[in-house]
Amino acid sequence: MSQQEPAPKPKNKPNKPRKQGKSGKKTNPQLLELTKLTKNFKPITVNGIPISSLSKPLPEFLNSATADQSNDLYLSFLIKPSDPDFPFDLDFLKLSLCIPGGYPHKGPNPSVVVLNEEIPKGYSANVEIGFREISRVAMDRRRRRPVESEIQMVAGNDLLSMFLTLDKNLERFLSMEKKDTIKFVKTIKKEKPKPQPTQKQEPKKSEKTKKPAPAELSLRAKEIDRFLHRLGFLDIKLFKETNQNSIYKFVLPFEDNSFTIAIDNLPDIVIHQLAMKLIVPKDYLTSERSGLKLEIDMSNSQNIGLVNSIEDKSLKLIFGKLISNINGNFYHSSLEMVKHNNTSITSQVNMFVQNIEKFLRPPADFSRWLAANEVLNGTLQTV
Repeated sequence: MSQQEPAPKPKNKPNKPRKQGKSGKKTNPQLLELTKLTKNFKPITVNGIPISSLSKPLPEFLNSATADQSNDLYLSFLIKPSDPDFPFDLDFLKLSLCIPGGYPHKGPNPSVVVLNEEIPKGYSANVEIGFREISRVAMDRRRRRPVESEIQMVAGNDLLSMFLTLDKNLERFLSMEKKDTIKFVKTIKKEKPKPQPTQKQEPKKSEKTKKPAPAELSLRAKEIDRFLHRLGFLDIKLFKETNQNSIYKFVLPFEDNSFTIAIDNLPDIVIHQLAMKLIVPKDYLTSERSGLKLEIDMSNSQNIGLVNSIEDKSLKLIFGKLISNINGNFYHSSLEMVKHNNTSITSQVNMFVQNIEKFLRPPADFSRWLAANEVLNGTLQTV
């Protein structure tokens, strides 16, 4: 009698592999979505690099960029509203799209930043929040989670669908009540105010040196003079004059007495005003490597009190990092503006005033936003 052979044990099911294309290679879902998106909406930059300056054709560049899913990807676009009856005076919506490295499998959802300077910040925030809701709905639908939202996705749930859905809802987002954002009591005026009879804040000129200043130094003096006149309402004072720098101090007040920085689930930071310190190097405008420095004045008693009022240790560390971001990002911005022949001290401070929430970002994110903004502004002039 032959012995019965034991039944074979069931094998463990292997992990589900990625789908394979015709060539047998594993497909990259992020790359597939990006390819579909960029065929319908042509990007202007990728990671701050103009498309015309990429080291390889866009499809190959995206293939390389998405291979390493540990890094986020940034693309900027000019989107023309498709509605022929679009009621707003907006030729193009300028966007910076962030695609997290782990998308679409894990990590945060895609997000956008509106770069249009002509759109008030509160309305830009509505568009950004609206896209955040669109991406949330799309990802919930993909993960088969319950969805409760007024957003109706257009043609699927991928990146292209998110853009098409944004286009469909753009009028609604711009028509919503303006979101509260950081605002200043006064913005920098383009017109010249009436000359003041006295200017206490100007440094005293030494009578020892009667040699004529070089043209560059004269231009530096003119820019400082314009800055002091146009922002006279900030009560700018000369703090110190050294062989290397001219240092000015002033206070930026905020509209409605305060603004709030909200960080995740940590306590809010309420700021009523910020004491600032502007450093103008003596070789400003004579060297492309010499930019302005705008720093939060940590010797100011009110700023010190603000920091000391933050009891949560984690929040205090985060706030310190935000301060460091402002200081470093402004210097980087100043170098770039001087490189592009924007030597105005007033306009550089104005850029900070109008985009302070961008200056709070990590340096890499800020650099991408700045580069995308410069390229998009240049592109719009040729459209």
